Amino acid sequence: EAFSDTSRNSQSDFTNTSQIFSVKSQYQIPLKDERSYFKMGAKYTKLNNVSNYSYLLERHNEIDDRIASAYVELDKNFEKINLSGGLRYEKVSLIRTKNNGHKLFDRSFSNLFPNAFIQYIISDDLKTNFTYSYKTKRPNLYDITAYNIFVDSLTAMSGNPNLIPQFSHVLDYGIVYKEFFSLDVSYV
Repeated sequence: EAFSDTSRNSQSDFTNTSQIFSVKSQYQIPLKDERSYFKMGAKYTKLNNVSNYSYLLERHNEIDDRIASAYVELDKNFEKINLSGGLRYEKVSLIRTKNNGHKLFDRSFSNLFPNAFIQYIISDDLKTNFTYSYKTKRPNLYDITAYNIFVDSLTAMSGNPNLIPQFSHVLDYGIVYKEFFSLDVSYV
């Protein structure tokens, strides 16, 4: 027989509920010379995600993420040079639980993220700039899911709850012509 039927009867139930709360505030103050600005801001985000999954076994997973951040920045513009420097503080709290209360992990960490920007105006049509920043990229919700998601009786997907954020220093040099064409070179 060249063809065989491998279909199987399977039934699964999946519910996913997310609640997101976010608040953000920013303020900019011009300094005495009108070419300098002090900026500051803060942001708070809370995500609560509850997933219930039933396929052979009952699974209950909850993700509670809280991120609080604040930043300060100082900008100074000269005739041919624009400067900017800032610092962002970020506090992250991650709690993952499964099957009604068993904690997979409870992590908290905080970091400082500096940045600097220098722009030289060669002419009205041509500008060049250099940027430094320290950045983070956190795994998304599905990357850290701690349970199997069954697509069908033969296919399953799952994440890794032990993934940690990625941090990188980024250097960027760019040139801009007529605010239309730009060329950037980055080093991470």
